[in-house]
Amino acid sequence: MELIDILQDFMLTEAVSGYEKKMAYKMKGYLEEFTDQVEIDKAGNVISTFAGTDPSSPSIMIFAHLDQLGFIVRKIEGNGLIQIDRLGGIPEKVLPATKVSVSTIDGEYIPGVIGNKAHHTTSAEEKYKVDLVTSLFVDIGASSRQEVLEAGIHVGCPVCYTPSFTRLMGTMVSGPS
Repeated sequence: MELIDILQDFMLTEAVSGYEKKMAYKMKGYLEEFTDQVEIDKAGNVISTFAGTDPSSPSIMIFAHLDQLGFIVRKIEGNGLIQIDRLGGIPEKVLPATKVSVSTIDGEYIPGVIGNKAHHTTSAEEKYKVDLVTSLFVDIGASSRQEVLEAGIHVGCPVCYTPSFTRLMGTMVSGPS
């Protein structure tokens, strides 16, 4: 498998901070192709050892984050809109109209979008104001709180930017994680 394919696999995996178990097991699976010494500790760290051939050589450690920035369901409104809060350093100025994926309690993801007030219905003072993440809502197409709950979404469920992988010109790629 090519490195670009592995990168794509990782970038298309939902792994919001605190909910990156799926990514940890995916990383473990890739590392097991090269060594038998791979484990996931109680904190969710993937630890792997690659034995060298020279016992006098120094040991090295490579580490990286497995998680991505995201949100958490803070409140479900009666009309089915989902209020969120941040998990990590979310850039609020780019959030309106952003596609997101909302996790159910079973770990399935439902597509949604962070609502954006129509430009023609926005007052002059509001047009260029950045809204706080806690004042924004995710729309999954539900028409009631009950419908959201029946879909398996509850307060505390993680929300991530919809995973994507886009090849740009040359060797560059783009995506939210």
